[in-house]
Amino acid sequence: MHIVSSRWFKIFISFSLFVLLLRATDLNAFRERLSGTQIEWVALAFIGYLLSQVLSAYKWRVLALPLGFLQPFRSFVAYYFAGMYLNLFAPSTLAGDLGRGALLAEGRARLGAALQSVVADRISGLVMLLWMCVSGLPFADPGILPLRWRLGVVAAAVGAVAGWWFLLQLLARFFHSENKFRRLFEQLIGPYQHAPRVLAKACALSLLFHFFQFGLQVMIAQALSLEVALWYLVVCVPLINILSGLPISFAGLGVRESGYVLFLAFVGISRERALAFGLLWSAIVLAANAAGGLALVLSPTARLPLTVAKRTSGE
Repeated sequence: MHIVSSRWFKIFISFSLFVLLLRATDLNAFRERLSGTQIEWVALAFIGYLLSQVLSAYKWRVLALPLGFLQPFRSFVAYYFAGMYLNLFAPSTLAGDLGRGALLAEGRARLGAALQSVVADRISGLVMLLWMCVSGLPFADPGILPLRWRLGVVAAAVGAVAGWWFLLQLLARFFHSENKFRRLFEQLIGPYQHAPRVLAKACALSLLFHFFQFGLQVMIAQALSLEVALWYLVVCVPLINILSGLPISFAGLGVRESGYVLFLAFVGISRERALAFGLLWSAIVLAANAAGGLALVLSPTARLPLTVAKRTSGE
């Protein structure tokens, strides 16, 4: 178990997937696809990606307010971008999530509550990804997406919402009040079950965020002159995002590109064009994460909590 969770194992997974992809790819055709990229669309998508992270920071603030975190919006933006930068140094989003939680807490006293807001942010994002996928299913071609696939996605989306609302009742029925597992979920879910408007607003913002990023991926398709139905991208992009977010590779690299190659093959997109699509999107994600380092360098809003944290840890 320790090996599977280690950084080097996840780097190995990413590297191995890239090797397999490149071995099965016509490299000359792949280079030709990349060289023909309309770079202005990629640049526009990169700027849009940075703007989308500001929207995501706002959603995080909405979820943190009920927990007593009253910092101004600019602080959440600085913490969020700092967390993006920290993701460059770990095999998943864990480092960034811990980092922005620590910045928000401004010390150890409220670290648990700060991380609670980060987890709620992640879970709401995951659930809304599933519902974004569901929104494309009414337009799906049955010849491409079999009924069992569509029913599976709908069941997962409905189950996620039902689990959020009824999990506490189930835990109360089967576990003692002092059970650690039950108390963990009571701390995570409880505040939002008593604030349905907050949760609804966060989910609406999350859905807006995902569709905004979907528009950016349409720009990447345009940059590569990729002809693919919009309904199909609405269905497959969220699933690829979910797969690349699993903590099995380094920053989703390899998994993300494999996902594009797999899903786009169903609609006749060549491996070379799908791989170019995935790599361009990964390049935008990594470049935006690197740009997040400016929040730590230039923003006093992000530096001050680090100073407080150092003082607290030294006491």
